[in-house]
Amino acid sequence: MTKLKTPMTERAAMRAIISIAIAALAIAALGVWLLLRDRPRLNEDQVLREQRESLVSKIQEAEQRIASFSELIPPEEEKVLKTEELIRQLEKTQSTWDMFIRHRAQQRANNERLADLRALNATTIAKVAELQQQLARAKWDRDNHEIERTRIESQLRVIEAGRASGSYQVHRVWLTMRAWLCFAVAVFLLGPVMLPLVIEQRRRRKEGVTVGGRES
Repeated sequence: MTKLKTPMTERAAMRAIISIAIAALAIAALGVWLLLRDRPRLNEDQVLREQRESLVSKIQEAEQRIASFSELIPPEEEKVLKTEELIRQLEKTQSTWDMFIRHRAQQRANNERLADLRALNATTIAKVAELQQQLARAKWDRDNHEIERTRIESQLRVIEAGRASGSYQVHRVWLTMRAWLCFAVAVFLLGPVMLPLVIEQRRRRKEGVTVGGRES
């Protein structure tokens, strides 16, 4: 009877040890998850202030881009108007009568000048369009950053208003303690609960080896 009973006891002890170890690891993992999850919530106001400062910098950068593009666009638009005026003047000289009475070399030079002006005008128009797109994008970025900053400032006001309440303090203490409670339970399971089982299991194995040696 003793030989049949002992293996069952050992298997039960091993199952208990494995179950306790798994439970301890699961609780410890839960504690790590809670610690990582709750840390930003505990420092929510600080995180929000950092985000607000970052948004202020982004808004200032967007304002600088807007000012820069706003300065670059008018001269390019003026260049477009001037080249278009020169193109119209040269096109007037391209009449059939002028082709007969004007020197061919001069006419060829005018044609080349006209082609250059048209190419320059097309390039300048494309540049103006690109600058206008960048200006619109900078304004869009600034507006979005300002909306986000307004939202964060609203959250900060709510946090500041709720700090005086007792429920806020209780909630903060609970967020601070619950991860460490998980760690304490995991240590308790691995120490006072599982350690005696491990020691008992090793003692029984040693006794089994000794008894087996005597019987042999």
